Amino acid sequence: RQEWIDRVKEVVSYAQKHDMYVIVNMHHDDKNWLDIAATGEEWDAMVDRYSQVWTIIADAFKDYDEKLILEAGNEMIGNDDWWGHEDYYFEHQNQLYQKFYEIVRNSGGNNDKRYLMLPTYGAQWYSHQFEKVWFPENDDHMICDIHWYTDTTAEEYRTYFGAIANYFANTDVAPMMGECGIGKNVSTGQKVRWARNYFGIAGEYGLKCFIWDDGGDMQVLNRRTLEWVSERMILAIMETVGV
Repeated sequence: RQEWIDRVKEVVSYAQKHDMYVIVNMHHDDKNWLDIAATGEEWDAMVDRYSQVWTIIADAFKDYDEKLILEAGNEMIGNDDWWGHEDYYFEHQNQLYQKFYEIVRNSGGNNDKRYLMLPTYGAQWYSHQFEKVWFPENDDHMICDIHWYTDTTAEEYRTYFGAIANYFANTDVAPMMGECGIGKNVSTGQKVRWARNYFGIAGEYGLKCFIWDDGGDMQVLNRRTLEWVSERMILAIMETVGV
């Protein structure tokens, strides 16, 4: 356990040395042991294990500054159902979120005011998914994490980004596009167009975007040569957001 925590801290330190924000989350444990479709004793055991993991993480990072953000999960779904056809999937998701929130907020140090992230069901962008996420009342240090990879029209981006921004406009919760990206093998022209559309229109609605690099099909940086897969796409993003 300590070896695992030490390695996470080591990776976090790489980013912090460059004054960057870091998000630590429970990433795709649903592919291994965390199944929100489970019921009965199996579900109770998962909730207990989830709570134990976050108790360890919260304690390990409680003295880090505000540039460390903790996120309750990542794209959790039940039975490979990305839409969420069963109401209890959402209930289980929110049960975990409440556990996460209580554990972190009560763990001492800077965790009482740290920004915490809760993703929508499957981190999807549809209204019925972000509208069903549980958020605490009177806590303005909360973020809703939404992922969207689709390369589509400017009109459709405005429809969905607008719906997200409007829903959260009068809440204490800040929505963000926590993952986005485009396949590394599409043409440079398509990448540049996608970058300008996605980041530009999201910016119109005040949504911050984080490009995802999985080292595979969504690769952005060659980690061996430290060269951009598409420098023109990166430049397009930077120009669009004004960096």
